Amino acid sequence: MSLTAVLTDTASIQQYIFSSNKLKTNIGASQIVKSIYDDEHLIKVLNEVGKGINNWQENPDEVPILTNTDIEWEIGYIGGGNALIFFRDNIKAKQFIKNYSKNLLVKYPGLNTSFGIKDDFDINNFIQNIKELHELLHKSKNKYFPKTTLEKFGFTLDCTESNECAELYDNVMGEYISSVLKTKLDAEKIASEDLNNKFKTILNNFAFPKNFEEISPEKEQSYIAVVHIDGNSMGKRFEACESLSDIRKLSKSITEATEKAFKNTLDILINKVISDKELLEELNISIKRHIVPFRPIIIGGDDITFICHGRLGVFLTKTFIKEFAKQPVSDYKPLSACGGIAIVKSKFPFFKAYQLAEELTSSAKEKSRKIEGSSYVDFHISAGGFSGSWDDIKTNYYDAIEGNAHFGPYRVDSDNDDNSLKKLENKIEELSKKPKNKVLKFREVILRSSEEIEMFISENEEFFYYNKIWDNRETIYFDAIEVMDFYHPELFKI
Repeated sequence: MSLTAVLTDTASIQQYIFSSNKLKTNIGASQIVKSIYDDEHLIKVLNEVGKGINNWQENPDEVPILTNTDIEWEIGYIGGGNALIFFRDNIKAKQFIKNYSKNLLVKYPGLNTSFGIKDDFDINNFIQNIKELHELLHKSKNKYFPKTTLEKFGFTLDCTESNECAELYDNVMGEYISSVLKTKLDAEKIASEDLNNKFKTILNNFAFPKNFEEISPEKEQSYIAVVHIDGNSMGKRFEACESLSDIRKLSKSITEATEKAFKNTLDILINKVISDKELLEELNISIKRHIVPFRPIIIGGDDITFICHGRLGVFLTKTFIKEFAKQPVSDYKPLSACGGIAIVKSKFPFFKAYQLAEELTSSAKEKSRKIEGSSYVDFHISAGGFSGSWDDIKTNYYDAIEGNAHFGPYRVDSDNDDNSLKKLENKIEELSKKPKNKVLKFREVILRSSEEIEMFISENEEFFYYNKIWDNRETIYFDAIEVMDFYHPELFKI
């Protein structure tokens, strides 16, 4: 039996979520993106179309719409920002698209969704049909560009945060704001309550932060880490699925793996770092009002984006990737992931920091592809600002006479690799025992000629006894000095 299939997608998610420099707004936007496929929105609209069923997670092997003529629709699966829905006929499918689009437009202005629709969808030939449906969705995204916000005119007030038309007065902010911003701020309250309740047994008396200042409250020394982590080769794993049942099971198990890895990472942070007052003092991290300096913004499918205190960025990224790799999934293949860490001042434009974290993740993935199943991280620390792409930064900031001073990405899942994170940790531990003024001078000298480096080493041989600083136009020492204030040796032991 053939059906009509609809594939929905949320377009420009990153722009929608990370366009603001206010954490509350980003949190609220993420909550909206997550909620559009829940009972209040997706299922509610589907129920208006007719009787249906949503048990794909509980019974992945069953497709009741094929045998039960009373069922008008059925959820195929939900994951990765997509929802696949089967309908008994084309009329019901188009009615859903119309009603759902209108519902989201009214409730969440600024959110863009796209739809692919395919008649005669044959579940018995699922792989070929879903491929064709994805192609139809892609064409739809490139063909239709809906306007989802109120038009701005020369005489209308601009919202100071969203840059959209400010048509609503907000009593809390004491100013006119856009409906786009209003919906995000309202959603933040739900998101924070849900997140604190979900992890309350681990949080105990702690809570997640709602603004950047709560994450790193040290004022002039205030650094945050913006981290993006993405699972490796997930597209290939889904392509290898031979049926709808396989995709359902894989989607569910990967989501569970990501959530479990986050839960374990949070547990380690609270019970092995925050609970140790001596360690916090050593790390120079202050905890205010029982706020955990760690906040997820996106936890979905195989990827996660979180922010944390700048001095915890590398540690928490390493911890999450290792915990993620421990989780079982339905295809019985091991998990691996890569991460990008942008460590910036807390006042730095957030979207720019997120874009850098994404580029650093791509850099780590490029390295990972050379060794199947490997996990890598890459990082950059900005004390001021930066412009351009990660490639531009590497050229402008790390370029030296003897080569490029950035040694990363670093491998997380093996200590024996030439680019292992363990190797970097060893150098950090070694350098941390030397006088700080000498180390900072060494950092300057690394970028100079080999003759100047040799002269510095000979003049300070009681501290620096290295034979080779640069090898094949590469050096690990510059990275080690750069990150040593943000990755304390005490964290290596956890």
